[in-house]
Amino acid sequence: RMSMAHGIESRVPFVDVPVIELAAKIPGHIKYPGGELKAMLRGSFLNGLPPEILARTDKQGFPTPFPEWMSGELAAWVNDVFSTQAARSRPYYDAKQILNDIGAEQSFARRLWGLLCLELWQRRFIDRVWRFEG
Repeated sequence: RMSMAHGIESRVPFVDVPVIELAAKIPGHIKYPGGELKAMLRGSFLNGLPPEILARTDKQGFPTPFPEWMSGELAAWVNDVFSTQAARSRPYYDAKQILNDIGAEQSFARRLWGLLCLELWQRRFIDRVWRFEG
């Protein structure tokens, strides 16, 4: 409802605790054979969807021109976000490496955008920091 209220196309069709728990138990080599991200999902619909739908490759997620955004004022703010002690102490990414890589992403790349969102989420919901000043 919130995404539609703000004109954002967003779907979360499999957000169900038993489905998430089951998916978490399946080893990666079974979920992603050969690196194919939706192999199990496509396999489960082999008999129900036409091949042209199952093999479709023209879909794209919500792209963000993050590298272009980083060419302006946003760069200093993102640098500040990943320069904090909290960001540098996170166990799931290397803030120093992120800072070294700023400006190296291609148009519509998702890595830095995803890490920024993760850090801001971590601050808001885990650290309980309500302001995002960097």
